[in-house]
Amino acid sequence: MDHKQKKDLQKKTERKRDNKDKKQSEKTRELEESKGTRVIHPFWLAVVGFILSMAALLTWFFFR
Repeated sequence: MDHKQKKDLQKKTERKRDNKDKKQSEKTRELEESKGTRVIHPFWLAVVGFILSMAALLTWFFFR
């Protein structure tokens, strides 16, 4: 195999890889768009707040 054939083969494999990467990135982008934006519901904020306040209260009782 001479230099030109090696170079052509290398270009061909790079193009195949680039096309594959491009298709994969399109699929992931479409999947992210279909999911839409995520919303944090106030219920979960209340749960996290309750847990943190209980932890603070218990540490205050035991380490005072």
